[in-house]
Amino acid sequence: MIRPEGGPDCLVQRQILSIEQAEEVARVALRIEALLGGGQDIEWAIANGQVWVLQARPITAVPTTCTTERRR
Repeated sequence: MIRPEGGPDCLVQRQILSIEQAEEVARVALRIEALLGGGQDIEWAIANGQVWVLQARPITAVPTTCTTERRR
């Protein structure tokens, strides 16, 4: 979950996933999107190095504008 306030300072600068784990999550997400025919809201976990999909459901609402704000 992403929160606007960014979370506790002890976690903000900490890398949670390795590059390889992030790439695998992205691969799984793209496969799910292709199989189900569109963007999905995906809940996932990693246990013992394996990516597990807990739930996937269609994205039903997309914001009309997108803004990016950097945390200082």
